Amino acid sequence: MIDGNTQTVTGLTLGENLERWVHKHGELSMTDQTLIRPLDKPIKPTGHIRILHGNIAPGGAVSKITGKEGLRFTGKAKCFDSEDELVKAVENGVIKKGEKTVVVLRYLGPKGGPGRLTKTRYAFVGKQKDADLVLTGMPEMLKPTSLIMGAGLGQDVAFITDGRFSGG
Repeated sequence: MIDGNTQTVTGLTLGENLERWVHKHGELSMTDQTLIRPLDKPIKPTGHIRILHGNIAPGGAVSKITGKEGLRFTGKAKCFDSEDELVKAVENGVIKKGEKTVVVLRYLGPKGGPGRLTKTRYAFVGKQKDADLVLTGMPEMLKPTSLIMGAGLGQDVAFITDGRFSGG
């Protein structure tokens, strides 16, 4: 499944790096650890890719489901057209702990996000310019997800967005 000839940042191939590791630490045990698992013993029997239907996606949609365990979440939907609207709603108690809520943060993805004018600071090599209107791309969703979790709403909110997730 993995091509051992793939070059890595070490300057060695993946196979060479693995050989060095095995030489130094020995063979990796599949019984003494649970991080690297055999294909017949996955953490979950299914992946996190789901096909959405219904009023959330009338034409159907492919979604990456993470952070929510289980196959179903039911709650009242609350739609927001910007991060700022969502922040104000959380700060003002519009989204309440104990109330199952599907938060929809829209118009931040490939259709709504890129090329929008935003007042922000931006950097040039060696110097930084004060806030100005600049074109920005799709925003990272770390702020809204951190806001939801930080407010203690993690068990009560399912978060849906067309925005960008890149780790973190």
